[in-house]
Amino acid sequence: PIILAQLRGEGEVIRRVRSTYQGLEKHPNIDLIYHGSEHPPFFPLSKIDHRKILLIYDKDHKPATGVIFGSSVNYHLDSQESIGSAIYLSDSQMLRWLDQYSLTPHYIEATQKRIGDMTVTTRELVKGGNELADGEIVDVIDSAQETVLFSGQWLPDGKTLGALARAARRGVEVSVYSNMPRVSREPVYALFRKKAFRQINRLAQETSNIRLFVPNDPSLFVHLNALIVDMHNSSRARVVTGTDNMTNELAQKLGARETLLTIDDPIMVRKFVSYVEKYLLSISKEYKLNQ
Repeated sequence: PIILAQLRGEGEVIRRVRSTYQGLEKHPNIDLIYHGSEHPPFFPLSKIDHRKILLIYDKDHKPATGVIFGSSVNYHLDSQESIGSAIYLSDSQMLRWLDQYSLTPHYIEATQKRIGDMTVTTRELVKGGNELADGEIVDVIDSAQETVLFSGQWLPDGKTLGALARAARRGVEVSVYSNMPRVSREPVYALFRKKAFRQINRLAQETSNIRLFVPNDPSLFVHLNALIVDMHNSSRARVVTGTDNMTNELAQKLGARETLLTIDDPIMVRKFVSYVEKYLLSISKEYKLNQ
């Protein structure tokens, strides 16, 4: 049977993914189609389709497997190895939603839908397109009672950092996993990271409940978008992941289409936590704040 696989999202991923999925391209029974938008040359994260959704169809052209990436795909920066993630989905209702959403026009209203033990939330380019995503991130952080883990190539800012600050002040242990504060890929990247780092450092002067962790090997680059609350409590643990960097001020200023996935299913949460412990926590060291 002919299997149709479609990757929908940003142009950078479309270009780079060919090496990751070259086996699919060469398979005689698979037709791999790419859909994507290119980065503008001088402002590489502005007004783009940053979603990364892979859909693989069965012989009847019905979606059989879906993947939402929690980072870029096959992303390597110079000699750095990127730490990312991907969530594989097989729920039929979720696949139908992904199939329909991934073909929507560039400018649409943001949407949020609860499907089983998961919630999908989108960030869109229209006015007010950030509100649902920002609200979901803040609500999940506000639900934490013991711990919050934030991971991403960007440091948290805006409403996200405000929610993390509230959590730290009420006694929740907040851990931020990212790259060294001075890591610089491009001017806009360095600018936002520098500002966010100053804000986090000021918060660390106020409370010891916020800590920053960075890779212990300079060849590693954290690109895993993840938010985990109460990760050691099986009844309360929740995960938020997806293409969204979960940074409010950055999203407002640059603008990009994103997909967030909130996971409340205990089995999926446990698997995701195990993955993060193995591939992120184990290679990280604490970066001393308030120095």
